[in-house]
Amino acid sequence: MAELDDYLDTSKTETERREAEEQRAQTQREQRAREEQRRRYGAQAGGEQTAVVIEQAYRYLGLNPYAPFAQVKAAYKKLLFTYHPDRNSSSPEALKKATETSTRINAAFQIIEAYEESKKSR
Repeated sequence: MAELDDYLDTSKTETERREAEEQRAQTQREQRAREEQRRRYGAQAGGEQTAVVIEQAYRYLGLNPYAPFAQVKAAYKKLLFTYHPDRNSSSPEALKKATETSTRINAAFQIIEAYEESKKSR
């Protein structure tokens, strides 16, 4: 119904209509990915929690859930370059914060990497 409303709304430009359509398509892809995860992990104990952890890992890297692995790798490298402890050793507080942040970045990447590997082995 939203597509029809956008089409009939003469106040929107073609670009705005295209952007709205792309946003709807992205939302549908994310919903399908979440449903697929729930279907796969639903039968396992803690399956819902696993899907939530995976989605949180993607978000921690600043990505939409279930983004392509190439994007994950690029975001991981960019964040780690910014927050690496060796680059932030100006003060003990900065070093501690950088160490904690880089540890979380590494953990998020490892979660996503394990998820991607498990997808390949199925």
